[in-house]
Amino acid sequence: MEYESLRDWKYRVLKGFTHKTDIKPTTALVSSFSSLGTDGLITVEKGFCWDGMSGGVDTENSMLASLLHDIGCNYRAAGWLTDKEIDQFDDLYHTVCLEEGMSKFRASLQFAAISANTRIRYGV
Repeated sequence: MEYESLRDWKYRVLKGFTHKTDIKPTTALVSSFSSLGTDGLITVEKGFCWDGMSGGVDTENSMLASLLHDIGCNYRAAGWLTDKEIDQFDDLYHTVCLEEGMSKFRASLQFAAISANTRIRYGV
């Protein structure tokens, strides 16, 4: 994944990419810079901006996870995701952190923080 640091947002994607997930909405979700297909494929377009890890330190092994989770939060804020699907984005965050080489201990701590924040923000 290629990205750059920004002032207002923290980061912007420099090259579009896709990421396969197990999150499969009943209809495709499409926004300006991202989409989630019914097959679970997330497409991220060049120019997508996000703010990194909320309440934590951004590191190389959290960047992809925080980007994907922010997409889920954007979809939830738009009213496009169910409680189950936003929980799946929390789980995706944890899984991607581990896949990117984060220690199990740190990934578990960040997962707990992300999950708590999701429950507070969206009343899940």
